Amino acid sequence: KRIRFGPIANRDERSLTTKDEAFRELKADLAASGQEFPIKVRAVADDAEHDFEVVAGHRRLRAALELDRETPAGFRILALLDEQAAELKSIAMKMFRENKVRKDLTPYEYGRMFQKWIDAGVFKTQSEIAAATKLSQPSVSVYTAVYQLPKEIHQAFGDPGVIAMRWVQELAKALKDHERETLARAREIARL
Repeated sequence: KRIRFGPIANRDERSLTTKDEAFRELKADLAASGQEFPIKVRAVADDAEHDFEVVAGHRRLRAALELDRETPAGFRILALLDEQAAELKSIAMKMFRENKVRKDLTPYEYGRMFQKWIDAGVFKTQSEIAAATKLSQPSVSVYTAVYQLPKEIHQAFGDPGVIAMRWVQELAKALKDHERETLARAREIARL
């Protein structure tokens, strides 16, 4: 309960609730089998309510917190202190590697993560992100473009996590050529 999410947490809130099937499966597995894989944390000194910040394991922490509320005896979280995670760039790369080998992020979540990295000054450009993650520059650009689509487009899909990378070029063209009509149509779809 004294572990906080950090400024570059990459999971979309919708993937951290029981409305998400993968989250429900993770929570059920933790309830049935316990926590086999620890989360990684780093110590923080700038927060009276929290002693630690997640480096890797946001979904496991959220599931453990729900189980703690639902279990009369509580649910303890297994966490490892990662002393190597002092700087944001190190944390960003740890989260990236962990998600690549576990449940991968959606294009929207990757785009949001990359934008958070730039906003937090972890990396200055998409090119730096591409070099650090070994992704192509166009892939980083498209992930970021999915995240940067107008909120009306995200809302039209219900969950922006379902937006495929291959749709970005057509959506961008529609917005460029017919922005008002495209946004109006997106609002109508979201309303329906």
